[in-house]
Amino acid sequence: MKPELLDLIKEFTKDVVLKTKVQTFTAPNHGSSCGEDVELTLYWNEYKIEWTSKESALEGIILKQLRPYIREAVK
Repeated sequence: MKPELLDLIKEFTKDVVLKTKVQTFTAPNHGSSCGEDVELTLYWNEYKIEWTSKESALEGIILKQLRPYIREAVK
């Protein structure tokens, strides 16, 4: 991995506060699972406008910030 790219990603995400919600669902009664309730933390992805994983939410924030530069680069 390029260190300068990692530094740029850290700069884009350093002050980020992700919007979260906890969702509870019942796991299917299959294999070692006994139909237990499972809590899952979801994160708001500003780019895709959906609840998703933390990694995907951070990707969305980075893409949202890069979008104007990408548009300028392809002109």
